[in-house]
Amino acid sequence: PSFDSIPSSSSNYIAQHPSDILALLEKAPDSVVSAKVWQAFGYGFRPTDLNTGPDTASPEDQAKIPIAVRACQAIVNLGPVVLKRAIDGLASFTNGWDKLLQRQDEFIAAWLTLWPIAVTATNENADVSQPLADRAYASPVGQLLFALSGWPTVRAGDQALAAGPWPQILFAIAEATGEARLDAQYFLTRDIGYFYTADPAWTRANLIETLKMAELNDEGALELWGAFGSGDLPGPEVLAELAEPLVAAAISSELPAQVRGELTQHVILSVLLSARDQQPPPISINLAQQVLRMGGDTVRREAIRAMHEFLEIGDDAEIAKRFELVAATFRNVWPKELTLSSRQVSEGLAELPAAAGPYYAEAAELVLPYLTPFDCWSMYDYGVLDRNSVDDKYAVIDDRTKAASFLAILDKTIGNEEDAIVPNGLEGALLHIAKLAPRLEKDVRYQRLVTLSRR
Repeated sequence: PSFDSIPSSSSNYIAQHPSDILALLEKAPDSVVSAKVWQAFGYGFRPTDLNTGPDTASPEDQAKIPIAVRACQAIVNLGPVVLKRAIDGLASFTNGWDKLLQRQDEFIAAWLTLWPIAVTATNENADVSQPLADRAYASPVGQLLFALSGWPTVRAGDQALAAGPWPQILFAIAEATGEARLDAQYFLTRDIGYFYTADPAWTRANLIETLKMAELNDEGALELWGAFGSGDLPGPEVLAELAEPLVAAAISSELPAQVRGELTQHVILSVLLSARDQQPPPISINLAQQVLRMGGDTVRREAIRAMHEFLEIGDDAEIAKRFELVAATFRNVWPKELTLSSRQVSEGLAELPAAAGPYYAEAAELVLPYLTPFDCWSMYDYGVLDRNSVDDKYAVIDDRTKAASFLAILDKTIGNEEDAIVPNGLEGALLHIAKLAPRLEKDVRYQRLVTLSRR
């Protein structure tokens, strides 16, 4: 075959004849035509399964590996015209073959050849009207970073990135400028804890310092906090270095509510985990209080979510310890100003005690002062219904003390005005309360709610 015989719907043809196409490309001059074919080859020649390594790949994909290695060798020898014009397809090629070729020197050589071309293309074609999160993953730089799936497992101090191709790769990434550098920082900041463990000095210079220096009016750098918030919680050393700028970002009106909420979850979780480990919090209690006091309803709601998830994750036998940590954190960081109470925050607080299970009454005592009526449509809004059981619908409310606490929460969160929402299942909940604690039927709060439930 020749380039003239390759059909316009080239992807299928290339997928069926990759070796023939590659043979043509290896002999082709550095031209616009060959660039178009390389672009199509990069998109069209892919393994059947993108998620398996060479040891578990199908025979079909294993047979393609030598062709992919040949392609990597050819990429290293391509001229500037082809590299520039075909960078999108070639970046896609590396992203498709990374898991099958990650142990091959030829793959790393091709990656290093493509990286400076990807940096230039990313800087020339950036659409800054799009969010950085979208740009970072779609750009040639983002595609090449996706292709680095072979990062080694690391432990603090073992210098796992000091050998093999990693020093050269880290140096190349650090040399990127402009939009390409921003894309790379966004991509890597999601895993900032990993990179700090692997290479603290590189991470401090290329990721941490940028976050520290992100001015609130510098939209590009500020968006990096979105990557930080959406990633896993890094270790205390990273959090301690970033404590003040992280708090400033969490209360910044320049960031989307979702990002500020994710940052708040990191703040609260860091306080909980440091208390669990009997270590000083990397983000001080005063700074955590500042986030909740100044961050608004969204931030406070996400703080509650972090506590809720902390209570629910782990062995049921450890609930006592987890509740003790949540209770102490709540007392220390939750703003005492009742003027900050709101319907949105109250909805989250009303559900928190159920996550404490056997400590429902104690948790209710914590949140009751901050509750206010909200639009509660169902008993599911209180977390007390077991979605998987018919007979044990209110299993968490299983004694008179919890029943009294549940009544107190219902009373504070269901309004008395003419158009107040009456949650579905209220009458059944009151019957359950009366069954456990008959004396509560005479309580004025009970009588008010019964009247509402029959409206």
